[in-house]
Amino acid sequence: MDIVTNQQLAHALWQVSQQSFQYGSPWTLQQFVEDLEQGSSSWLLEKNADDELIGYLQYRVLFDEAEIYNLAIATAYKGQGLGRQLMMRLDTELGAQAVAQIFLEVRESNQLARAFYQKQGFVEVSTRKNYYHHPLENGLILMKELK
Repeated sequence: MDIVTNQQLAHALWQVSQQSFQYGSPWTLQQFVEDLEQGSSSWLLEKNADDELIGYLQYRVLFDEAEIYNLAIATAYKGQGLGRQLMMRLDTELGAQAVAQIFLEVRESNQLARAFYQKQGFVEVSTRKNYYHHPLENGLILMKELK
């Protein structure tokens, strides 16, 4: 798939996000469109041999800190190490920018994601009570020091 416009890319990102997250995409299609148009986030994309988007990592950098907003892999491609590859690419990108720490939030009940991030060197630093809705749930703030 040749993605040529923000609208097309936003739709592809939203579709992957809808598949990836247990409760559906945390972002609406319009939020993806607006973020792309404003250039607010940086994106690492994974595509398959047919050039179709199958995963992405969305992040933002402010001074010497970065925050991961979303990491999503299409259902058919989960378990193939694509998330780990995206995280390794992120570490390389952020290391070149002299970023010292990476933060992210994850649902307290999302044991799979928590284990994944722990393997990537993240540790729990705080809890945001009732941060997530549909269903209502605490959000855990995780942090990784870059060396």
